[in-house]
Amino acid sequence: MTASELIKLLSKYPRDARVVLDGYEGGLDDVVDIEPIPLFENANPDIDYYGVHLFDPSTPTETAVWIKARNARGNMPSFGELK
Repeated sequence: MTASELIKLLSKYPRDARVVLDGYEGGLDDVVDIEPIPLFENANPDIDYYGVHLFDPSTPTETAVWIKARNARGNMPSFGELK
């Protein structure tokens, strides 16, 4: 994905929306998509092997914009699959 393509997708969301990426491990992947995702913020503030926030469709504290990589880590389903 190019910067202009990403900017076009992000422009559909509020300017103050939190943007999150897959956490943990190394390496770089291409961005393939973005989507809104429910999350519980600051769920893991002191655990360095998890991301700070958690995917949480049952009790989210906010909806963030998830930038999805080609090889996303973890087993988090697409939010669209939960609807």
